[in-house]
Amino acid sequence: MAGWESGSSGGSGGAPFSDRSSVPSRARLVAVEVHAHNVVDAVRCIFRKRSGELLELERHGGSGGQVHRLELADGEHITRVSGRYANLVDSVTIATNFRPDALRAGGRGGAASFSYEAGAGLEIAGLTGRAGTFIDALGVVFRRPAAGGAPAPVFRCGPTGGGDGTPFDTLEGRGATARPVRIRIRADRFLDAIQVDYREGGRTSTGERHGGGGGNPAELRLGRNEYVTSVSGRRGSLVDYIVIDTNQRKRALSAGYRLRYFEPRSPFNAEYRFDAPEGCEIAGFFGRSGSYVDALGVIYRARPTQ
Repeated sequence: MAGWESGSSGGSGGAPFSDRSSVPSRARLVAVEVHAHNVVDAVRCIFRKRSGELLELERHGGSGGQVHRLELADGEHITRVSGRYANLVDSVTIATNFRPDALRAGGRGGAASFSYEAGAGLEIAGLTGRAGTFIDALGVVFRRPAAGGAPAPVFRCGPTGGGDGTPFDTLEGRGATARPVRIRIRADRFLDAIQVDYREGGRTSTGERHGGGGGNPAELRLGRNEYVTSVSGRRGSLVDYIVIDTNQRKRALSAGYRLRYFEPRSPFNAEYRFDAPEGCEIAGFFGRSGSYVDALGVIYRARPTQ
């Protein structure tokens, strides 16, 4: 299935999974099963091929939990997957273009919230994350619906990482035309801080630094026609490592500690990845920060038409 992955949010246990490569490109998502009780035990997506045959994907997760099944009507698609997480995914809520609370399952715990939204021009057509006995982490797979259309102007996905720190948003208080021109980070063993400078109305303004003052400085200056296409790395209870790709440069910026084995705040680590859908760019970041960047998500924005 052609598409773009985003996330995932949750803990670092389990093994990675993704529905992205398991579905014929023209198959339609017709149902989602969520097995849950106090946490989310398992998830599964069910598709209908053009021939009419049902295609049930592999069930990700364990054998426990009560089944909650979301049946999608003709013309209905998933627009948002949200919930709460700590070391596991505690709860999940699914919204569609017809119903804002089409399905809710799981408990009421979780130190932090996550949300993966698609909006106009995109749909959520699969899941990604990590799973073992339970769903350790959850993200989504985007694709364009058959009807097509332009992407939503701005939509947020994530964050991924831990639940400590206070919320931040680099686009908060800025106009719709604010263009990122410089991304500044501090990093060593972890991602200590992130900061984005924007240009708007012919003037460049320095963004607020989110995180602490430790680590080594690094920066990415974006050219006039350059924009961020992907943000990836590793995370545990903090964001360990970040890699930024642009439309002109792979690994335009990378910093942080790739692997760690004996860090008491995060005994395991896992990968995260946010790919901008076609026609979109990553225009900013949001998440949680304190002395470090505890959790990181991205803000997608539709690229202006040429």
